[in-house]
Amino acid sequence: MTNERTRRLLASIAMQMVRQYRDDLAAYYAGDVSRFTRMVVDQGKALPSASPQGWANHINNLAIESVPYYADELRTIFAQLAAWDLKIDDSILNEVQR
Repeated sequence: MTNERTRRLLASIAMQMVRQYRDDLAAYYAGDVSRFTRMVVDQGKALPSASPQGWANHINNLAIESVPYYADELRTIFAQLAAWDLKIDDSILNEVQR
């Protein structure tokens, strides 16, 4: 596989995860307030990132690899995160490099 094909594949996988995190956040803000309390590890402890801001952080980290291929979709997702008052680093959207 070429380097370009590998980057595209990794970006596609990252975007699938971004979309799932976005969908979880949409469900939470639509009223599923127990969405994050169900995410636990051993002995009933909550995952450290099991919160709306934790999910936004995951989206932000995954987006770095995906910006060159999914910039427009990420702009829409980041705008929604901002509308939910979640802190994100949208400066990465300006760093489209290939």
